[in-house]
Amino acid sequence: MSRKLLLPLILVLAAAPVWAQVGVTTSDECDGAVVALPALAAGATAHDSTGATDSANAFDPTGCNVLGAMSADTWYTYTAPATDTVCSSDGVTPTSWEITISTCVTGFDTDLIVYDLAGGVCTPGTDLTAFQVACDGDGCVGSFASTTTFIPTLGTTYLVRVGQWGGGGTGWIGEINVAEEPFEGLGSGCPLGSGDILLLDWTSNNSVAAAAIDCLGLTGSTTVVTDGAAFDAEIAATAYNTIIIDNPSNLISAAGQAAITAHAAAGGNVFMAYWAMDTADAALLAECGIASGVDFTAVQGLSSGACCIGDSVWNAPNALPGEAVGPAAVDGWFDDGDEFTLGTGTARGEFASGAPALVRNNNVFTLGSVLDGLDTQGGRDLTANCLEELLATGSGPCPLLNDTCATASVVNAGSTSFSNVGAVDEGFGASCMVGPSNDIWFSFTPVCDGDHGIDTNGSLFDTTIAVHEDCLGTEIDCNDDGGVGLTSAVTVPMLAGVTYLIQVSGFGGDTGVGTLTIDASATAPANDDCANALVGLVGPNPFNTICATNDGPLASCGAPTPTDPDVWWTFTASADATVRFDTCASGFDSLLEIYDDCPSAGGTVLACNDDSCGLQSQIDLAMLTGETVTIRLTGFAGASGAGDMTITEILPIDVSGFDIALVNGELGGGALDSHAAHEAALTAAGKTYVVITAGLGVPISGCPNEGWIYNNGTFPDDAPVDAGVMTAIRDCVLGGNGAIVHGGDNWGFAGPTDYDQVDGIDEAASADGGDLVTDLEGVVGTFTEGLTSVYTQDQAGNDWTDVLELAAPGAGTEVMGDNNAFVIFSPAAGYNVGVHYIHDDTIAPGAGDTISMSIEPAGFDDPAAALALCYGQVFGGGPIGDVFSRGDCNNDGGFDIGDPVSALSALFVGGTPTPDCLDACDANDDGGFDIGDPVSFLSSLFVGGSPPPAAPTFPACGVDPTDTDALDCATQPVMACP
Repeated sequence: MSRKLLLPLILVLAAAPVWAQVGVTTSDECDGAVVALPALAAGATAHDSTGATDSANAFDPTGCNVLGAMSADTWYTYTAPATDTVCSSDGVTPTSWEITISTCVTGFDTDLIVYDLAGGVCTPGTDLTAFQVACDGDGCVGSFASTTTFIPTLGTTYLVRVGQWGGGGTGWIGEINVAEEPFEGLGSGCPLGSGDILLLDWTSNNSVAAAAIDCLGLTGSTTVVTDGAAFDAEIAATAYNTIIIDNPSNLISAAGQAAITAHAAAGGNVFMAYWAMDTADAALLAECGIASGVDFTAVQGLSSGACCIGDSVWNAPNALPGEAVGPAAVDGWFDDGDEFTLGTGTARGEFASGAPALVRNNNVFTLGSVLDGLDTQGGRDLTANCLEELLATGSGPCPLLNDTCATASVVNAGSTSFSNVGAVDEGFGASCMVGPSNDIWFSFTPVCDGDHGIDTNGSLFDTTIAVHEDCLGTEIDCNDDGGVGLTSAVTVPMLAGVTYLIQVSGFGGDTGVGTLTIDASATAPANDDCANALVGLVGPNPFNTICATNDGPLASCGAPTPTDPDVWWTFTASADATVRFDTCASGFDSLLEIYDDCPSAGGTVLACNDDSCGLQSQIDLAMLTGETVTIRLTGFAGASGAGDMTITEILPIDVSGFDIALVNGELGGGALDSHAAHEAALTAAGKTYVVITAGLGVPISGCPNEGWIYNNGTFPDDAPVDAGVMTAIRDCVLGGNGAIVHGGDNWGFAGPTDYDQVDGIDEAASADGGDLVTDLEGVVGTFTEGLTSVYTQDQAGNDWTDVLELAAPGAGTEVMGDNNAFVIFSPAAGYNVGVHYIHDDTIAPGAGDTISMSIEPAGFDDPAAALALCYGQVFGGGPIGDVFSRGDCNNDGGFDIGDPVSALSALFVGGTPTPDCLDACDANDDGGFDIGDPVSFLSSLFVGGSPPPAAPTFPACGVDPTDTDALDCATQPVMACP
């Protein structure tokens, strides 16, 4: 088969439709005073950017979710509310609003950026990157539309830029939505406004409800019911603004509970109130070591007005809707994991998992006394109420979940109330303990290294404290009367992340209620300062920035603050390599910077990254042997946490000596595996190859003997395009290599690379396509042979195959001349998906050729044939898949009478299919298939002394050594070789 010297340029796409120019919106450019631009307001704003042009104002896609090119963009303003009408959960501190701007309703593939220009002036081409406060590309669920949320400064006017994804955008029609949502629940001084109030008052004690109504500023008529049936009827019949349930010692029916839940979910307000228990109840509580009741108004501070608490707080009464037990009964009314509190405001635990979340401004309020939430005292089971047990049985004691070391209650730094009434001895006493211990146990894991003070000050009985390494009794410290009075106190040096067991006992068997307080004295990590930077090692380098301080300037990327906690390392390269620094194994939103020295010593930033692997960071830096850099790790917007900073030296791969350098960019998803198809074809052809993983930033040295194959899969299971490898391919192509590059999103989605200079494609005109490519046709040259087929999509519904456009002759975008042509076309999609670019020896003497496809060749109905054609076009010498045995004309793995019979039938019997491989039927190797070939076969088989078929002669199997003819094996490139 002769190699084609040039493929003619053939335009096969139908003319693209022309968009109607209905008039560019008045905000096509950011020109002049910001306040003069169209304004967005809460709710929906109609949008029409048909005919809009691309603004030249620079923006930063770093940290944005798949932010594109902002084409056909338009400009708006948005002014945040000027006054704060919401309050925080402490009832004192005002908070703010949460603003969400989105195009989700439209569903068009959009881009969105919010700038804070403080009402300033914006002109075309102004670099606005320093003013970005929020951005998004594909944040809407189920589409590529955009949504971004930010906390505004009250009364500030923001600049909103809305664009279209990708280049060559022609605008879109739809709407932009703005949602203004309170950042926290209602608080003190924030009246709920007028509206009917439904009060369920079991005891007819209206003083509690009246106090709540007065404190919260509620107005409107109040309906009072005193039994569950009346409550159910009222809540079912009337839409009340506010529901107050006072002293719910009786059960609310299932229907009533469902109605309350629906009311809260729809934005209504629900209040729970509970009065202090009477004297008889308090006497029963004494058996459990619980203090007697106090007045509700004194606990909640109604006189000061600070009684209003937010939607994530629960003061659990003894009997709850639907159950006569503790806080677990309200699971489903609150956000999963929300804290609940005693009347004193001290957090005691969390709701069970699995509760459906309510949005934050659908507030459920609870008001209660210090006696509420007895289940949390001393680590008792949250699903069994101590008081209910006493009332039912007339006796105690109450069960203690943390009565043994193995069931120790988990506590954090701060104060925790407890009771050891009814506790039994663990079985081993602390060294400072005398007599029976009646001990209970706590488990504590510090977040920072340092000395931790532990005491029982304020407890109402004689205590001891012992700290253990484990439940085997390995004691670290013990104290009897080191606290105030007969209480105890120890100070123990602790390590972050290590769990310690705390044993609290009653000296001589004493029992009662008390408070365990843990005070942490943080120790900064050893590499807290750049001057004390640790030596970074290849592999994971553990860190914890929770207790770190700030020792550097504002980070040059991300969202820096002046107090960002940071830690430092130095690293010296052991070889010329690309060195990867990453925090992908960390548990918080981290940020990395690489300096050439400490900033205090005049060091400058070499690289900075915020989000690369999720919210974690990664930097690839080319380093020379012996070169030393300084690494700073901090957090986005002051975030801190623990994890590993991993260092990897990526050594260059030498591709010389191999026939083919095969780059694999598929991540393993989808129905097709083009990488495996390439490996199979190359192996069958006897080619040597080296595999390079795309996206790792691996340096390349040398060039392969014949050329490159770059396979990058299909969105979304394609690796990032490896710019360094693309540069190596470009250089090798200019030096004589061929190259085949394919992937669904290499042109319309991925960023520019040096390979663009040798692909014959106009990247600016090419675009992210659709999901319509289901058939293919070869357009010119040998691509018409065997490439008309049904195409199997890799990920049907999500392939988004790129639309390829040819670089115009003389455009200067390519460096090997103007010999480029479309070679693969999709009739179903109506656009081209393959381009062949042949070098011009007068412009790029000695260069190679390239084929670029926005499809996966494994999707052809005959991938082997497709790959063979591509290989032959760019690597020369005919398709490297033309492996056959001359003489085996019928391709049955033998040479016998059947072969001349097949040849004669194909030549003279109408309707007989053409043999798979005409080269195998050309017995005399004269470049034609005619009567001479079956005659030669018959002579070789039956006439002694006759010459055998030409090489590769059966049973030998190989390529045609005289491939200067038009015959080939295009329809069956891998023959049935013996």
